[in-house]
Amino acid sequence: RGAEGPAGRPRPTGPTGPAGPQGLKGDTGETGPQGPAGTAPALNAFYASNPSSQTISGSGDGVNFANNTVEQGSAITQTASTDTFTLTGDGVYRISYSVVATNTSSTGTVGVELEDNSTAIDGSKSTATIATASNTATLAASVLVSVTGSTTITLNTTEANVTITDAGIEIQKLN
Repeated sequence: RGAEGPAGRPRPTGPTGPAGPQGLKGDTGETGPQGPAGTAPALNAFYASNPSSQTISGSGDGVNFANNTVEQGSAITQTASTDTFTLTGDGVYRISYSVVATNTSSTGTVGVELEDNSTAIDGSKSTATIATASNTATLAASVLVSVTGSTTITLNTTEANVTITDAGIEIQKLN
């Protein structure tokens, strides 16, 4: 055999070949450290009741609440034996109420609704028809109210000549 000849001149690079198959999945990494505990929002809750009978002669008059059973936080206030609750602080509040009602004129409609600064709150009205003297009806509702700044909330009758017993209202600031 003869001697090897000189190297040839370089040629252009050829096209890239197809990608190879995907490799195996690696092991799962270690779990990171636990983050710091968050702080719970301050509890602002209020419950008032009035088990006594109160006759409300005018439509639109407020239901009084004599007993402030739970008063937690400072966003919800009420002077006992009044019909007005003050909500202070921006946020969303859940308001739920329940009363037992009868019509003092024997038969007819009984009803109550929540009002925000003397304006009815949508979805808060509860009514019933009393067909026989001394019959009672439980009226109840629960609503969410968005507050900016402060507002006053009352529970008012929607009919005249209503007797209310076992009244209860719960208000809680949700955020």
